Amino acid sequence: MKYKIIALFIIVLSSSCSEEFLDRKPKGNLTAETFFANEEHAIWATNAIYANFRSWEYCGLPYIGATDIISDDSDKGSTENDGLFLKEVDDFVFDATNQTFSTIWKGHYNTISRANLAINKIPDIEMSETLKSRLIGEAKFLRAFNYLRLVQWFGDIPLITNQLTEDQYFTQVRSSKDAVYALIEKDFLGCHFFLT
Repeated sequence: MKYKIIALFIIVLSSSCSEEFLDRKPKGNLTAETFFANEEHAIWATNAIYANFRSWEYCGLPYIGATDIISDDSDKGSTENDGLFLKEVDDFVFDATNQTFSTIWKGHYNTISRANLAINKIPDIEMSETLKSRLIGEAKFLRAFNYLRLVQWFGDIPLITNQLTEDQYFTQVRSSKDAVYALIEKDFLGCHFFLT
């Protein structure tokens, strides 16, 4: 009897652990495969670009350090040991390890990544052509704006216009300032309908 129960348990257990049982798509959650299916998704993707403008990496103290503090429009302030990375910028004793610059680099490239995603995926959505053009125009404008800031701060930078795969993250090379400015000009000209 004991062996029959164990055998029955093994049969039930093995039949319930099929691939189909374990490999289910989440219900009620958007995934990379289910997103960019309709007009609402296109609007959300464009709004996500704007949302990144509120992130710490984009507009927090590192941005103030790279703009106002470095130009002496403002001083670091606070106490000596608070925000040492900003004190280094204020005193002009920073080097490549200062988090001010790596933080704004990350924030701007995260925003560019979101813009690239919208620019590359929205054209495939069946929706109002007028709205589609406007959303793509906004994404191009925002990508160009971010590249303009980066090229002014860093000079030659990686020029990324598509989503990267994991094996591409650390293989990007710097493009010349001229190539970056050419993309900026192309993006700004490509969003003329948005600006009018």
